[in-house]
Amino acid sequence: MAAGRASGDKAYRPDPERAVWIRGEIRLESLENLIPSLLRFRHVHPKEPITLYIDSPGGIVDVALQVFEAAKTPDQDDFSPKLITVGMGTVASAAAVLLISGDYAIAYPQSRIVCHGTRIFDFEVTRQSAEAIARLLDRRNLSLANRLAAKIFFRHQFLLTIFREQIERNAKDSVPADRDLYASNLLSVEFLKFMRDRCSSACSSLFDATRRKLNLATQYLRHEAQFSESQLELPAGKRDIHKLKYILEKELDRDDRNWDTWDFLNDGLHRIEEEFRILKFFDDRFSNELIREIPDRLLGLYMAEENARLVRRALHRGQPIPNEVVTKAQPVFFSFWLVASFLARELLEEEYDFSAADAFWLGLIDEVIGLESFPSERRLIEGAVSFPRKTGARKRVGKKARRSAT
Repeated sequence: MAAGRASGDKAYRPDPERAVWIRGEIRLESLENLIPSLLRFRHVHPKEPITLYIDSPGGIVDVALQVFEAAKTPDQDDFSPKLITVGMGTVASAAAVLLISGDYAIAYPQSRIVCHGTRIFDFEVTRQSAEAIARLLDRRNLSLANRLAAKIFFRHQFLLTIFREQIERNAKDSVPADRDLYASNLLSVEFLKFMRDRCSSACSSLFDATRRKLNLATQYLRHEAQFSESQLELPAGKRDIHKLKYILEKELDRDDRNWDTWDFLNDGLHRIEEEFRILKFFDDRFSNELIREIPDRLLGLYMAEENARLVRRALHRGQPIPNEVVTKAQPVFFSFWLVASFLARELLEEEYDFSAADAFWLGLIDEVIGLESFPSERRLIEGAVSFPRKTGARKRVGKKARRSAT
């Protein structure tokens, strides 16, 4: 092993000696070799990272998730090894889910990452079964979107750590004169622009759809801010009715439609259902526990310094974060969570074919091998690059630094 390689942090570098390879279609038969190898690696050196090399057009999602669980499920001592995933060649469908789900996801520059929703093959679809299949696929996509959103969110946190000053400056320049509470959403909108400027045109429709979902959710949050305390404490079912009522009233206020020819059943029902799913999705998926995982450097982005000190103290003592701090952090924090959530949801609603570079800026992977101009957590941990500081100075990050978010 070369001297430079020996000095690297093994938690961020693939190890062919502790690796399994997924080539070709992911099928049930794939488990015969993969699972025993994973279990053997975990038994011999339970605390060492495991590498998963992937070159696959996809296959059965359940099988891919079994591979992931075999690698990551905590053992009897409640320890879960770090999983490094490496995309080589084509990484599509279920294989893309595996790649993105890695603790540290890497891709070779020529790789293609193809994302789409779950599908059912070799199944005769009848009129009676079509609706049940649609519900099943939607539940599966929602579950996968939730899994991917968490990974995307924390990769976005890394990009924010590096480019925070630029994003804050651009957002400040675009603040309207009548700024209100939801102008905090400008930071997440500016972050979307930041990503879009660095991605190819292949991502345009993805950003358009994500921005539309973000706008709808933000408008509803503004509407919900007018609720009384009793309305906010309504059961989930009644809150769903409020969401549906909001969507219908918004439709009634539209003045760009020919109501004489517009037909609700053919023209409106699908749109209303889609918008309801958007509002329902972000409402169900948000978790205050995510605030505990925010990198220390970014606490000041989401809250005042005195509240950031309370968070650090609570984390140091293993205590819950005070509710009032969580409440104050939510407007900005929540908007970034929405970006990750809606990106993940959109990835599973349409089909997208990304280059490795696009996948990096979208937050699907952590590093592109050979592209040294792209920041990566490995390079920060190993001290190859520096953290930008608010003063304009730069701070070296040594090998012993700990990863802020996983």
